[in-house]
Amino acid sequence: LVETLNAESDLTVVADTADGEAVVELCRQRQPNVVVMDMILAKLDGVEVLSALAELPEKPRVLVLSSFAGGSVADATGATAFSGIAYGSGRKQYAVLLSHNYNFVVLDSDLDPVRYVKVRKKNNYVVQGIDATDDYIMLAQSPKTSKQKYNIITVYDWDGNYISKINVKKGYEIESIYHVGSKYYAGFYRSYYKTYYKNVVKKVVVDGKEKKKKVKVKYRKFQRDNYVYQINGI
Repeated sequence: LVETLNAESDLTVVADTADGEAVVELCRQRQPNVVVMDMILAKLDGVEVLSALAELPEKPRVLVLSSFAGGSVADATGATAFSGIAYGSGRKQYAVLLSHNYNFVVLDSDLDPVRYVKVRKKNNYVVQGIDATDDYIMLAQSPKTSKQKYNIITVYDWDGNYISKINVKKGYEIESIYHVGSKYYAGFYRSYYKTYYKNVVKKVVVDGKEKKKKVKVKYRKFQRDNYVYQINGI
């Protein structure tokens, strides 16, 4: 890109960096007319850089070029937090689940962005975990409403095509999904308070005399049960 811009007779590239903090400092020092930048930067991301540039006395015009193949500038701007990441070892790529819209960003083994993947269908459940094989990306999801009785596994391919929804154990909350070879497993938990009673000796005063008396006291203890189940149907 630098070579292309420098080839234009009426354009001069005054700086080149992949560091978000450096972008802001260089703009403060050199006051360029135009900034051409990606949303994926080190130290400060594109959103933070745009905010900082807007505070400069001499504000440059900004042209955003996204390295998200398949996504828009708005998609790139929104990709500031993720809910999970999984690795397809045969593909040597990571699938990153974005927090704000549950689409994916695919990264290569060096964690550089390859493409932005919009999923074709989204189930209105809470995402709790993610796993990936060379063929599929799987989301472990728990119910969001009381009408949703089961936890589910939502399966996509790496192009974002919706493959299937698998109902799994109800009564517990799913929190993870993983595979070992060709076998798939999900982790579940259940939290509750367990009530128990204990006899305690207390001092009481009866007719002006102090006596010891056994009383039954009620206690509540927080309990968490963890389970791992093998998932069939994937």
